[in-house]
Amino acid sequence: MALEDMLEWMRTEKGQVGIFDATNVTTDRRDSILKRLKGHCKVLFVESVCTDPETLRQNILLKAHKSSDYEGVPEEEAVADFARRIAAYEARYNTLGEEDKRNQTAYVKLINTATDCGSFEANRVRGFLPTRVGYFLMNAHTVPRKVYLCRHGRSVYNTENRIGGDSGLTSEGRQFSMALANWVRALPEDERPAVVWTSTLRRTVSTAQYLGNYPQVQFKLLDEIDAGRCDGMTYNEIAEKMPEEFKARQADKLHYQYPGGESYMDVIQRLEPVITELERQRVPILIVAHQAILRALTAYLKGQPLREVPHLPMPLHTLLALTPHSYGCHEERQPLLPAARSSGPGAA
Repeated sequence: MALEDMLEWMRTEKGQVGIFDATNVTTDRRDSILKRLKGHCKVLFVESVCTDPETLRQNILLKAHKSSDYEGVPEEEAVADFARRIAAYEARYNTLGEEDKRNQTAYVKLINTATDCGSFEANRVRGFLPTRVGYFLMNAHTVPRKVYLCRHGRSVYNTENRIGGDSGLTSEGRQFSMALANWVRALPEDERPAVVWTSTLRRTVSTAQYLGNYPQVQFKLLDEIDAGRCDGMTYNEIAEKMPEEFKARQADKLHYQYPGGESYMDVIQRLEPVITELERQRVPILIVAHQAILRALTAYLKGQPLREVPHLPMPLHTLLALTPHSYGCHEERQPLLPAARSSGPGAA
C-alpha cells in the first residue's frame, strides 16, 4: 500500500524522489519492488549492516527510549521486544551481494559506519541524483554529537539597520566574542568544539578571534545571503526606493530573490556541500555565521519544512546547541550577553 501511495504521489503531484522506508530483507521482496517500479522511476537500494555490539546496544536503547512504537513501555520490555523483532528479520535476511550484482541491481551498502572501521560498497550507482545520494551516504553516520550555531556579534551595519555589507564589530559585538570564547572554555572537555567554521566576512572572523585554541576554517559558502543591489540599504530605504521589491519580499520570503542577488532557495542549494561536510563530523563543531545561513542549517538539522526557514528566530548574541539523533534533534538556546537587544536585520 505504501508503494502504491508513492507511485500515486509521483503521478499526480509530480514527485521526483520517493523514499520507500521498508525492511526488504529478502531477494524475492526486492525483486517484486523492482518489477512494480519498472518504467516509473530509477531504484536505488540502501542497506545498512551493523555488527558492532556497542553500536547495536546504543541503537536498541535509543529505539526503546525514543520510538513511538514503545511509548509508555518499560525499557526492559521494549528492549526484549525489539530484540525479538531483529531476530525474526535476521532469520530471513538475504544481504545485498553477488546475485544482486548479476541482476544489475543498483545499491549502496553501509557497513558499520558508526565505527572508525566502517566501509562502503556501491554497485551500478549511475546518474546525477543516485551519485549524489551515494556521496551523501558515504559521509553520513549515526554518532550523536553537538552542533553549536551562533550569529556574529553585533556589527556596525546592525546598529544602522543596514543589510549585507562587510562591516566590523561594535564594542558590544566584541564583548560577545569574548563571552563566546569564555563559554566554550567552560564546557566539559568532551562537549567542546573540535573545530570552528566561519564565513569569510569580517564580522564572523572577528567573532571567533578569541577562540585561538581551536582550528578555524573559513567557508565562502557560509557568507550571508547576497542582497545584490539592495546591499548596504535599510529596509525603509528599499520600501521607499524599490517598493515593488519590498512587496515581493513580503509576499514570498522563501523564493524572493534580491535583484542581482540571492533567494533563500539559492542559499539552501549552495549550503549542500557544507551540510555534507557537517554530516561527516563525528565531533562537536561550532559554526559562526549569519542569520539566513543559520536558519537554513537549523531547519535541516531539525527536519523543519522549507516554508519555515525564513522565519526561524535567530537572535544575536545567543548560542544554539543542537544534538541530532535518529528520532529528532535536541535543542538548547543560551543567551551569552545579559541584555541582548533585537536581532538586527542582517540581509535576511
